[in-house]
Amino acid sequence: MTHTKNRCLKSTLAIAIASTFCNPGFAQDTPTDDMEVIAVTGIRQSLTEAMGIKKESSTVVDAISAEDVGKFPDINVAESLQRITGVQINRSRGEGSSINIRGLPSDFVLVRMNNVALPNALTDTGSDTSRSFDFTSLPSEFVRTLEVHKTPTASLEEGGLAGSVVIRTPRPFDFTERQLALSVQGSKESNAEDIGPRVTAFYSDVYGDGDFGLTLGVSYMERNSGTQDFLNFGYTSFSEAEGFTSGSQQFGAFTEDGIANPEICDGSVASRDLCSGQDFNGNGVLDDGSVAIPYITFHTMYDEKRTRTSAILSAQWAASDNLELTADGFYTKYEVDSARAEFLAFPYNSLGPYYPDESEIRNIDGRAVATTFRADNVDTRAGNRIEQREGDTWSMTLLGKYLTDNWTVNGQVNRSRSSQLADNLNIVNSTLVDLTLQSEQGDAVTSTTYMNGSEDRVLDPQNYRLVGVNGAYNQASSEDLLDIKLDAERYLDFGNITKFKTGFHYADRNKVGQSARLTMNVAQIESLFGDQPPVELFEQLGITGTSSAAFLLQPVSPLNGAYLENYPGLIQERLAIDTRRMLNSFSREELIAAGNYGIDPTLSEDVSEEATNAYAEIEFESGDGNLSGNFGVRYTRTEQLSRGAGADLNQITFNPNGGLTTVAPLGLIEESNSYSEWLPSLNLRYNLTDELIARFGASRTIARPRFTDISPVTVANVEANSITGGNPTLDPFKSNNIDVALEYYYGDTDMVSATLFYKDLVSLIRSGSTVINLPVTNALTGEVFTAQFIDRSPSNGEGAKIRGAELAGQHSFVSLPGLLSNTGVNANYTFIDNSDPEAITAGSKHNFNVGGFYEDDTFGARISYTWRDKFLSQLVAFGGRGAVTQAYGTLDASVNYNVSENFTVVVEGVNLLDEAVEIKFTDGLPYQVVDNGRRLFAGFRATF
Repeated sequence: MTHTKNRCLKSTLAIAIASTFCNPGFAQDTPTDDMEVIAVTGIRQSLTEAMGIKKESSTVVDAISAEDVGKFPDINVAESLQRITGVQINRSRGEGSSINIRGLPSDFVLVRMNNVALPNALTDTGSDTSRSFDFTSLPSEFVRTLEVHKTPTASLEEGGLAGSVVIRTPRPFDFTERQLALSVQGSKESNAEDIGPRVTAFYSDVYGDGDFGLTLGVSYMERNSGTQDFLNFGYTSFSEAEGFTSGSQQFGAFTEDGIANPEICDGSVASRDLCSGQDFNGNGVLDDGSVAIPYITFHTMYDEKRTRTSAILSAQWAASDNLELTADGFYTKYEVDSARAEFLAFPYNSLGPYYPDESEIRNIDGRAVATTFRADNVDTRAGNRIEQREGDTWSMTLLGKYLTDNWTVNGQVNRSRSSQLADNLNIVNSTLVDLTLQSEQGDAVTSTTYMNGSEDRVLDPQNYRLVGVNGAYNQASSEDLLDIKLDAERYLDFGNITKFKTGFHYADRNKVGQSARLTMNVAQIESLFGDQPPVELFEQLGITGTSSAAFLLQPVSPLNGAYLENYPGLIQERLAIDTRRMLNSFSREELIAAGNYGIDPTLSEDVSEEATNAYAEIEFESGDGNLSGNFGVRYTRTEQLSRGAGADLNQITFNPNGGLTTVAPLGLIEESNSYSEWLPSLNLRYNLTDELIARFGASRTIARPRFTDISPVTVANVEANSITGGNPTLDPFKSNNIDVALEYYYGDTDMVSATLFYKDLVSLIRSGSTVINLPVTNALTGEVFTAQFIDRSPSNGEGAKIRGAELAGQHSFVSLPGLLSNTGVNANYTFIDNSDPEAITAGSKHNFNVGGFYEDDTFGARISYTWRDKFLSQLVAFGGRGAVTQAYGTLDASVNYNVSENFTVVVEGVNLLDEAVEIKFTDGLPYQVVDNGRRLFAGFRATF
């Protein structure tokens, strides 16, 4: 049997484990004739190779080889993919975590590694469980090639409605000689103090007569990051007749006879039974309408440490001239320890008085909104939520390739699992401040102005009382996958048909997630720490029985000296509760024994899904070779079983202190669903001239619903007036697609291309908007009141249309004199038009990336700027409005110096301009600002 082992030349730098040691390009799979690659795989030489592959391909597939990845400051795979036309990335704490393709959500993107989809349970607590892959779990050092398939073939696994990403890791038969390499870097982030190490080692060799090989890679990364975040939780509407309510009357402005008497209605406990209503607009009467006031404002600083320990293993054996066996293994352990110092103001939970003369009500999109809100004794909290997560993902694949005289048969079996255990606890505390909140349409943040000396009171720990403890605790989640594939292909000489392919695929997936929580009241906290003295500030208002939180409070400040310094009106000095002291002082068993621990079945999910697929595909070519392509059809059937607990919506409980809403379970339920789809695809390639190539693609694709959406879970939130239940009967998203491309090659490494694409999404999953009134019980007083909810449960609904264009170009200035001949540029632009911009997230209308490079035998440098237009990031955010992420760009660069043939010094930078991300509600009011800071890396790569 003949083995293709691409040579790894020792002359340039690379990143991936293999690229650390091999140049000018990572070994690359022999390309198939249906793959288009837009890549820079070793700068100039690799440009020539990539253009040759692209020129002969029949489908629209963009790709990046390992060396191209290695010459950018890419901490993970998503950072690399943003340089591909039509691809945008989403970040978590400044690190690429998922991607969008052509303006569609990350759930519409299927990601596969070595031809299998990896499970993913490594998510933040409280996050919805989606199907999108978390790229933070995969070191870019393990990547050999990345392929983004924008038009499918029948042989490509279904599920990528927007597109599919294929990740390939190195195998021993990719090399012709032993490989041994080491990469060491340190990272420093502007919002954090400590340096984080990144170490990768790689070994590969072929033994005997070249019929057995072994590849092993290990990687360790520690990331110390700091994120500064302002968040406005939206605006909650209250009627003037009711005034401020949150499960019970907070304070009123009018006595029973309708007289506004501030001497009686002074916000004291005694006045609560005497006064009601609130004259928000200051006209002296209680109107029938309602006013939306600020819900909660968050001033947050994250101090986070993430560690990732990963390994890959690949063994290959040429058992005979006809049989090749391969075993691939992948493992990642991911740990997160995050302290979220959060300073919160709850305007709706004020004791008052409220000052209508100092407030301002504006009509914004048909809603009366208090854009200026002035009140005294506003509930303010100095939280510090500690999130600790530990999880791992492993995958093991056995593959076999068998050749006969006429057929090539490939079979594989994969078993993989991802699991996580997470905590997310906070000690709730409270003080009272007098303040003014102000925000207008177009503002980035809601400004806070302290009144009556509150700026001093808020920094005194003696003014804070204990309220309770709440959060996720011992919360387990997992995803298991069994994946079996059998493919066969045969070359034919039957007219213009050149090859026939067929195959079978079976996948069995199970997703389980618990909602496990720990809560404590004040007495339970004191059972751990001892009794605490009362708080005079509250006692003076008649709020007795308080317990001081002073012994746990401490000042906090940003490490870089200023909190979102480019945004005036934000709180710079604040306190934070020492939640970590509780976690370090008491064991899990002691905390559970002291508090109230349980698993909420109405919020826990268990979904099983079996997918059975078969396909047939032919490849064809005209007699003159100018026209070629493929046509095929894929059949898929999905069997789904969702398990969970029904929810009794007549038994909703709300705790005003912690803001926690719970729903009583009705009992365990199981719901099944099944659906089948035929997915045809056609790809054509035509040589207009030797330099000019036209392409056409037509296909039908699907994306299955998110696991959260098909789980029978019920999430209710009294404060946000929303209730959402899963819908196990949801059908998949479906799309009919057309692509047309034109490419012009005008030199060995130079080209321009243009692509038009159209997606007719014939079905979408949409959120409901039905208004319902339900009884709610106050957990503190036992009072039952009626609350209004908007039922946002998902259902299948009307589709939408996506149109767009992609432009790309690359040019090397080889004809210029001197050093300029070592330079080159690349650029791309994507335009996306969405027919229903309020129904589909991630659709940035304008997107571009532009970069340049220089490389000679000793020195290399790259710079890249990526810009993304504003886009809808949440269909429904807090307060019922959607959220729009504003336009932003990032500048990245890398420099490398070859000290010798085997030793290279590397300096890299991410987000060098230190750009913050701004998010606004769809009505233009401020929602969120996130500043992750800039990131710098320095280190070396060595080969032996």
